[in-house]
Amino acid sequence: MSRIIIAYNPVRKISNDIIDRFSISESFIQSQTVQETKIHRSFLLNGNAFVSVVLKKNQEDQIFIDSKTGLAVFIDGSPLVGVRTMSAKNIGEQYLKVGPEKMASSIDGSWSAVIVEPKNKSILIFRDRFGRVPFYFSKNADCFLASSSPGSLVKSRLMPAKYNANMIARYASSNYMATFGLKESFFKNIFLIDPATFLSCDSNGVITEIQYWRPDAEANYFDDSEKLIEENFYNCLSDMIKKYFVVNESKNFGVTLSGGMDSGAIIGLLHKESKKRVKAISMTYSEKTSFDETDLINYSVRDHVSQWTDIKVEEKFLLDDFPDLYSRFDIPLCTVTAYCHEILFRKAVEIDMPVLFSGAGGDALQAGTYPFYLYHLADLKFSDPKKYEHELDSWIKNHSTEIYPKNKNTAETFFSNRIDFTQNGKFKSSPMLLVKDILNDEFQNSVGSLGQPLVDIPGDYLRSYTMQELWYDSNAAFESEDVMCWSWGVNVVSPFFDQKVVNFAWRLPPHHKIKNGINKALARKVLRGIVPNEILNTVAKKGFNAPFDLWARSSLKEFVMDHLRSEKFKSRGIYNQNIFQKCLNDHMDKKVNHMMLIWQALNLELWMRNWIDTDKK
Repeated sequence: MSRIIIAYNPVRKISNDIIDRFSISESFIQSQTVQETKIHRSFLLNGNAFVSVVLKKNQEDQIFIDSKTGLAVFIDGSPLVGVRTMSAKNIGEQYLKVGPEKMASSIDGSWSAVIVEPKNKSILIFRDRFGRVPFYFSKNADCFLASSSPGSLVKSRLMPAKYNANMIARYASSNYMATFGLKESFFKNIFLIDPATFLSCDSNGVITEIQYWRPDAEANYFDDSEKLIEENFYNCLSDMIKKYFVVNESKNFGVTLSGGMDSGAIIGLLHKESKKRVKAISMTYSEKTSFDETDLINYSVRDHVSQWTDIKVEEKFLLDDFPDLYSRFDIPLCTVTAYCHEILFRKAVEIDMPVLFSGAGGDALQAGTYPFYLYHLADLKFSDPKKYEHELDSWIKNHSTEIYPKNKNTAETFFSNRIDFTQNGKFKSSPMLLVKDILNDEFQNSVGSLGQPLVDIPGDYLRSYTMQELWYDSNAAFESEDVMCWSWGVNVVSPFFDQKVVNFAWRLPPHHKIKNGINKALARKVLRGIVPNEILNTVAKKGFNAPFDLWARSSLKEFVMDHLRSEKFKSRGIYNQNIFQKCLNDHMDKKVNHMMLIWQALNLELWMRNWIDTDKK
């Protein structure tokens, strides 16, 4: 991995003042990691562009500058073409051969790249297909700026430490899916390059963004026989794991293991491909809750694992980490689960497991999360009323619980709030507030709509939601995960994001994803013998979710209350304090579970104190 910072002024050479500020940016980036780093600086485009790369050990191939043409390439992450890990030189050669769009669309893996093109005096910045590696950009009074880290721009005062009110309002009030994946960042006037997009800044200072890939909304579903689809699906998964195994075979790798089918498939396929059991690491906790996946994890351990490291996540970790957490993280963490990955990455390095295979992306491709049922029902409502009634009854039967009952009205309410039936595949962008009227009225009115960001891909609702998951909802943890990977030197490998797998899943008929109220229908069939039967037969999705609701009422209570009852917190003018403090008290009194609201309010306050308040001193 590397970290890249760019300044480009098309009309004059980069000033000494900006170079001095880069030193502060570099120091901040170095402070984010425990590993040894070195700095490579380049003056390009006759001194009008300045690029600094903070490198880790043995990462020199992530920089290439052609002495003849002046073309310069800088990469972060692990771009792959087939089983070949691309160096900066490889990227440059491919760029010259086929151009930016074809070059980018041919690459898999988690990566970003910067190309400085002397021919037309432009800078191009690429972000991978699903936005696994973030890249930020901005423009101050006279200079185009970009960086792997928004905090590096703010710490150096290349950009002012001002918060983006719309993002703050979203994070403070709404489900995390309404906050992350947007073009905006938490800092004012600092923006994210979109997934599957490259940005260019030309010699006139004009910034253009071009999307190099999007799925074909008109692609037909497979109409092959059931048997052939099953064979092709298994072969696609087998080829997928073979590719990523070959790339990482010589490295010390393991699997981040949960109790779900996706990580179970990854470790089962790796076991079969490597012909030996595989190391695994997982997170569980001592408290017994409905989210506990320990029993399911044990089945994969029984069948596929050579060495299992299980981390018992405890509330004391948060107490130790919270005071200094946002000296490294320049964005608020989306969930307590995202924080728990910090613990996992730390432990992985400690046990010499720097490459971690993950099942991320599998849910999006196989309709693996709860909302997929409802989007599938929306497709059936008018296209096949008889099947709609059957799938609705099956969904109610399989997924209704005492706490979250399901009935026909549940589905109809969802349709009313989320589905635009005037155009197939179109959603309504409604707010996802955790508590009604939780924001201060004046603050709420100043930021406008807090509707969820939505994809614009016409077609059916199930396909649209697949891309919603891949581009927005899954994106929630990417920015924080990127910081964690840099901090601890971990490389996360997510085979389900491979473009061949995505293309296959895109054309997989809906009944192979959801059938009789059960999701991942085809995977449950073809992965027999790969994933333990006990996991395949589990219909309800648990999902790892640390019991922050319990911790906030116990040893974390004093820390939480000190921050969320402080005058500093109240004076920010973000929350309607009457409503917020009632929610806080009701949670502590065990009347209601406001875990998500309290998590986000606490992390927002910690982020504000580290990033906004410190700038005012």
